[in-house]
Amino acid sequence: MIVVGICGSPRQGATDYALKAFVPVYIVPSDYREGIMYTKLPDGQDMKLRIRKEDTENVRKLEKMEGVSVLENPQEICEVFEKWFGHVQA
Repeated sequence: MIVVGICGSPRQGATDYALKAFVPVYIVPSDYREGIMYTKLPDGQDMKLRIRKEDTENVRKLEKMEGVSVLENPQEICEVFEKWFGHVQA
């Protein structure tokens, strides 16, 4: 978990090294707000998820980390691309 400096997966390790190399990191966490949410499984079924207070607290910690930008929803990714690469067609 990048918030506490533990990198247990290749993705977390890449994020950690990007931050150490002054490369900006953008994250779209599924745990942005506490409560119940639903997601689709690959077979099309719905899966109910509980987003806990602890999960959202970690997102708030990420927001405070230098070099990390937390996006609330995937649609904001287009704005990031426009910032770095100019106009992007969706």
